[in-house]
Amino acid sequence: SIAGQAKLDKPAEVADVLYGYLGSDSSDPAGMAIERARDALVSRNLVTTTEQVRLKVFKSLAYNLPPNTLTMAQAQASAVQGLLDQAQRAQPEVWKVLVQAVNSALARRRETPDIDSTSSD
Repeated sequence: SIAGQAKLDKPAEVADVLYGYLGSDSSDPAGMAIERARDALVSRNLVTTTEQVRLKVFKSLAYNLPPNTLTMAQAQASAVQGLLDQAQRAQPEVWKVLVQAVNSALARRRETPDIDSTSSD
């Protein structure tokens, strides 16, 4: 769990928790966060997978949302969105700091392209 990964010697900062959760650098850290969330849903059997073969060679996984998961998600999505909207309106300063912390963690996890210093023009 995210809470279990946090160090107990000092209060955790949002950016540090998210940075740790992501685990490694990526060219698309936001996409990586989505993949980790998707994989967590699969491990809890809330999303199922089906292997697909294309052109008899290329294999990929298709992710399927079972009806019971869809029903549960639809029931909770508006409540969660409402809480987020309320937090943004009621505490705009806190919301701004939260967004900055998330953006900071994503920026810290973004891979920087290697620059080949041995090439010449």
